[in-house]
Amino acid sequence: MNNIGQIIKGLRKRNGLTQSKLAEIIHVSDKTISKWELGLSVPESDILVKLSEYFNVSVEDLIKGNKKILITKDIKKKRIMVWCTQKTDRSDSE
Repeated sequence: MNNIGQIIKGLRKRNGLTQSKLAEIIHVSDKTISKWELGLSVPESDILVKLSEYFNVSVEDLIKGNKKILITKDIKKKRIMVWCTQKTDRSDSE
């Protein structure tokens, strides 16, 4: 399962932002962004709201990552972004 840090990192990269620029936008330090992306900490609820508004995704998508997860792949030195949908109900797989 993807963690919130991986989702934030994917959204940040998709939008062409550095950790420093995202930190400036949501008023935290770039070290804080790094900690989230490394899974060492998680954003507080007020910051989750700011992130969801900026990236135009729901707070639930940020937390659970169950609807839209950003996957980045390098193909021929170009970044290709693919949105994948994960199943939210595991019982469907039976």
